[in-house]
This record gives sequence, structure tokens and C-alpha cells, in this order.
Amino acid sequence: MDLKFLLLSCLVITRLASALPARPQGQSLPDVAPIPMPPGALLEKDHQAQERAWAQRCLLQPAKQTWEGKPWAAEATALVEAALELKMKEGLLDNTLGSLAPRFRELLKAVMDEPLINVLAAQSLYAERLNWRDCKAALNQLLNQGGLKGALECQALAAQIIQMKSQSDAENAAARARLLEAMIRSVSDGSYDAESEAVFIRQQIAYLGLVGAETIDPIVRWQTAITGSSWPEWVRFTLQGEAEVDLAWVERTSQWASEVTDAQWKGFAAHLKNSRDLLAKANRLRPDRPEAASIMIKVSRGEDVDESEIRAWFDRAVCAQFDYLPAYRNLLWAYRPRWGGSHGLVLAFGKACAETRRFDTVVPSRLMTAALDVAAETGDARQVFRHALIQKAIVNMCQGYLDAQDTTPQTRQLRVSDAAFCAWLADDDKLAVKALKEAGPRLHPSTRLQLHSILLHENLMRAEAAADAGEFGEALRAAANPPKDTNLKTLHEILTKVDTKNLSPAALDYLEEGREIVTFPESLATGEWVPLRMHQHLTNYYQDGGQWSVDKEGGLVVTGDDTLWSKIALRIPLKEDIELQGEFAIDVPEGIELSEQGYGFGPMLRWQQEDETCVRFMVFRNIGHGACTQAYCKRSDIGGPERLVTIQPKNQFSVRVADGKMSYDFNGEAINTALSLKDIGLENDTGYLGFASFRLPWGGKVRVTGLKVRKITAKDLISTNSPAAVSPISSAAMTKKNNKLYWQLGLLAIVIVCAGFVQRFVKPSE
Repeated sequence: MDLKFLLLSCLVITRLASALPARPQGQSLPDVAPIPMPPGALLEKDHQAQERAWAQRCLLQPAKQTWEGKPWAAEATALVEAALELKMKEGLLDNTLGSLAPRFRELLKAVMDEPLINVLAAQSLYAERLNWRDCKAALNQLLNQGGLKGALECQALAAQIIQMKSQSDAENAAARARLLEAMIRSVSDGSYDAESEAVFIRQQIAYLGLVGAETIDPIVRWQTAITGSSWPEWVRFTLQGEAEVDLAWVERTSQWASEVTDAQWKGFAAHLKNSRDLLAKANRLRPDRPEAASIMIKVSRGEDVDESEIRAWFDRAVCAQFDYLPAYRNLLWAYRPRWGGSHGLVLAFGKACAETRRFDTVVPSRLMTAALDVAAETGDARQVFRHALIQKAIVNMCQGYLDAQDTTPQTRQLRVSDAAFCAWLADDDKLAVKALKEAGPRLHPSTRLQLHSILLHENLMRAEAAADAGEFGEALRAAANPPKDTNLKTLHEILTKVDTKNLSPAALDYLEEGREIVTFPESLATGEWVPLRMHQHLTNYYQDGGQWSVDKEGGLVVTGDDTLWSKIALRIPLKEDIELQGEFAIDVPEGIELSEQGYGFGPMLRWQQEDETCVRFMVFRNIGHGACTQAYCKRSDIGGPERLVTIQPKNQFSVRVADGKMSYDFNGEAINTALSLKDIGLENDTGYLGFASFRLPWGGKVRVTGLKVRKITAKDLISTNSPAAVSPISSAAMTKKNNKLYWQLGLLAIVIVCAGFVQRFVKPSE
């Protein structure tokens, strides 16, 4: 039992959700059959080789004919070959081509109108820094050309949709509609030859997912094109079956089951039956292909068939390709409780994946995915990863990936990063430290996203692993892992007695942050101002995205990376009525292209991550216009009045909640006074204080300083500042107000459902 768990009982009384019900000693997980490993099964690397061969035949060879005689032709050919080689070796990774960005950047100085160069350059330039501005010119140049082959246009549009951080909802919808048209054209325009059947299927299924059609017509149009094509029957049946699954869910809608009408249920069942018939035919024709069997898992789930049938289709898929990721993804989803499975079944399947010990593939890491799936629904990742029934299997999985030496560099970076993450959550800190050292100064971006999905972050992980593994010294390791029955007073004494003379700066900072969080509740109870000091590891804070850090002067800094919403919050849930004061400075580079919807920043009070409720005191800036501020909960149209403001080099704020009301001062003016929380849609009486950043552009920064908080009563709610002048709402402000409605619609789509609450120092519960 270490400090992160102990402080829960000392500081927070809240509901805890267990990953699994309490089990008698020795009881095991549900029985799950081993994962089939037939010796002749394909692997993802085989498919990637097929993708490369198709690109050489159908994309590069025609392009080379048009490049003949050009002074840059040799470099273009070599660079395209290098890109295709990297794609084949690194397989499913999204950031594969980043290392080629300098060469593509140089080549684009000589040529900007060659489609194949442009699409690969766009992928490479984005992968280098994950900044959509770097590749926008190459994508626009390509997409403004006429006469493109459907496959190339699909690749460009797919890249644009994935990177689409600046476009409005209307532009996003237009790109998805254009992608559908390019897909239909690619069915018969020569984009694929007779040898590329499998490549055609995989790409069409992936693009259909990006289109995300919400009505029947576009799906039917694509399906009709497939039906009337000259592709072999197994290809047509597979893709028609995928279309029928999409049609089934459009027909059913995403409403709760109790709200679906009889007619909708009838249409849902009819489309699933059509899909079953088509996919069964495809599988009989080509049992050596995994696609139809994998899609059948989704069909069977929707039809509520016996679990044994669902598993049978999974086995057929992996017997065709052992590491076909969609099959694993579909089965894990089907095993969730909402579909008649259980968390135990999810974890048992994940454990079976790890027991394959095929560390040359992604299969063992499905145990990590299974554990995260359960944590998302039950609320505590540590409790899941440390459960006695899977903890050892997780540690063995991590060690297996660390020992595997035949992995390509970028893939190994991901797997080592994931191993560090999983070993830490499973409480093997020495293994985590070993993996962290190999991973280097920064974890793989995918691993960082996994951390954010459970409200954790890399700085916290590195500090905790170092402390628990003894990297910060034995005295601090012992203090961070006190006896199970230690109370808060004793814990304070233990931390106070740690000798600081021989501690490194990182260790000392970690200790000071621990001391402050232990004394925070008592200090807050006095009603006096309590400073919120920032420390480099930010172990006292949750984080759900973005790049948050602490500078040398102790300022909290969020660095822009265009993340839609990025939040950080103090780990202690506060039921008290409180006031938070501080100041922030916004620094956005002159001339940088902004998202169409601008950017914003502000403090939050009573934040609850599971349903995204809180009071947001946001300051927004739009393209080419001034700034405005508003306090609201989820919907800006029922928030406080929107005020036009002037952003200063340093902006003071004071935000308060008390007696069911809130008040907000900005730069010495009262923006809201005693506004009812219920009227703006906030009814929870507890939550976290923190900060939210909205679409802060790449390279921009917001620095927060002078933070302090105090417990208040209703009499402290009223501002002594003069009211803000009520400026006429300009067209710019009206544009922002309308746009914010779209922001709110998109908000829930990016919220990662996770509820864990006992982390380092304080771990509340959702």
C-alpha cells in the first residue's frame, strides 16, 4: 500500500468502483480458449508488403513515367521508395514518415504539382511535428488538382480529415462527402489492379469509417458501386456486408434501446441478416482472408447470439491473419457487459492474448487494451492493472516486449513506452524505470494519449516510478510507501522527517509537492488564502490532454498543440464553497494560422470529468477579431452574458462559487455577480478546480501565476469591482457564440470515459 492509495481514505470519502467483484482466494478468471496460432497464418507485415507492392505498381510506376527527364526525378523516386519501405516496416503506426520530412520539404521546393509526392509529403510533414500547418500547402495543392485517381484522392482526404484541426464542422462534412465520392470512383477507375484485392478491401473499409455516414443514401451509393463492379465475388460480398452493418446502425440510431422504435428495430435486424448472408458467402469463398469473419463479430454482437458463435468467428479471422487488429478490437467490444459479457471475460481474453508470447506482434498488448477498457468503465486503472488475477500477466507482457529485439525502431519505441506505462500501473516500478530509460526523454505519442485517457500524464508517471523504485533515495521511497494503516497526521510526520540534504532537485521537488498536498485540506479549512504552488512533476494534478508543464519560475504553462480541449485539475475534490484567484498571460506567435474557431483559456471550478460538468470561466479570441469572455457550464447559450474584453499582457481573474451561485471578475471588472449555478446547468456540489485550454495553436503558450484559493461563504461571493461595461455584441462575438455551440457538440465526442480516482497523493473517485 503506497501513498497514492492511503491518501484516498485520509482525504476523500467517495464511491469506488472495483474492476472485478471481490473473489475468494484462488478463484480464477472465466475460462477463455487459447488464441489460435496456426503456422500458416498471415501477419500484418505480410499485408504491409502487399500494400507496398500495390503502391509501387499502381502509384509509383505511372508517376515515374511522367517524371522522366525531370532533374528531380531520381530523388523523387528514391524518396517515394523510402517512404513505402518505412510504411511497410512500421505497419500500423501513424507517425511513420516523420524522419523523411526534411527531404520532402527540400523536394517540394522543386516540384509542387505531383500528386504522389504531395500526398506522401503531407503525411511526412505532419508526422514530423503533428502540426497541420506544416502539410496544409501540400494537401491543398493536391486536392485542387483535377483528374486525380480515386485512390490518391482518398489518401489525401483521409490525411486531411485526420489532421482537420482548423476546419469548421461544415468543412469537415464537405471533406467526408468528397472522400465518399473518391471511394466510389476508385472502385473502377484503375486505382487498384487485379493483384490488389486485399489492399482494396482494407482501404475501402478504413475510408468508410472516416466518412462516418449518418444517413442511408451515401452508404447505399457506395454499396451500389461495389455491387455493380467487376471485383471477384468474395471482395464484393465482404464490402457489401460491411455496408449492411453500417446501414443497420443508421437505421437503429444511437438512441438508448428503450427509445428505439419497433420499425427501427425491424430495419436493424433486416440489415444485419443481409450482412450475415453476404459475409458467410465471402468467408466460404476465401476462408484464408480475415476481413469477412472479423466483420461477422460485429453482426453477431448486434444479433445477440451465443458467445461461442462470436468466438468462433474470431477464431476464423485470426486463423487467416493471426494479428488482424480489427478482429481483436471487435471481440473485446463484444465481451463488454453492455453486450452480455463481463469485465472478467474482457480481462480473461486479454490475458489469453498475452499468453501467446508473440512479442513480434501487437497481440500480447491486447491485455493492456483489455485492462484499459475495464478501467474506463469501472473507474480505477491502478486497481485493474494491480488485480491479483492479471497483475503478473501484465508484468510478463511488459518484460516480453522489452526482451524482444527484432522490432523496427519506431514500433519498438511504442512498445517500450507502453511497457513502461503498464509496468508502472501494475506496480513494478523497477521494470517501469528500466523501460522509461530505454524509451528516452519522451514517451511515444500514443502512450501519452493512453495516459491522458485515464487522467494521468508523463511527468507524474516518471516521478512516481522513480520514487517507488528508489531512484530518489531510500528515505523518499519509504515515505512514499507508508504502512497500510497510516493516518494523515502520521503521514505528514513521515514526510516532514525525510532528510532533504542529499536529495536531488527532482527528488526535493517531488517531496515538497507531497508535503503540500497532505496539508492542503487543513490549510483550506482555516478560511485563509492557500497558495497553489506548482512543481515540475505536477503529481498533484490530473491531466486529460495537451502539454502542461512548470517553468523555472514556478509558472504553470500550457503549450499549444491545437488540442480541442485540454484540462488540468487539482486532485482533491472540493465540496467547499471556494474562491480561486490568479493571473495568466497569453503568448501566441504573430502571423500563425489559427483554427477557424479561434482559441480560448480559463479556470474551471467544480469540474467532474465523467460528465464534463463545471463552471468554465473562458476567455476566447477569434480570427481577426477581439476577445470575449463568458462563464458557462456545458452550453454557452444558457451561460452568463458574453462580454467583450481586452486581453492584457497579464490578466487577473477571481472566480467564486458559494451558496449555489457564482461570480467572476476579469481584469478588475465584475463579469458576473451571484449568477445561479442551476440556471447555467450546473447542479453538482463538488468537483475539482483547474484550467481548460481550447484549441491553443501550435507554438502558443499560456502562463498562469499567482494562484491562491480559499474557502468562502455567501458573503464573500459579491464582487467589490465595478460591473463590466455591456458592449454591443459585434458580428465577431456573434460568430464566436454560434461556433461555440458546435464546440459543445464536439466536446462529448472527445471525452474519454474514465473514472479512476486514487492516484499519487490524492486519488478521488468518479
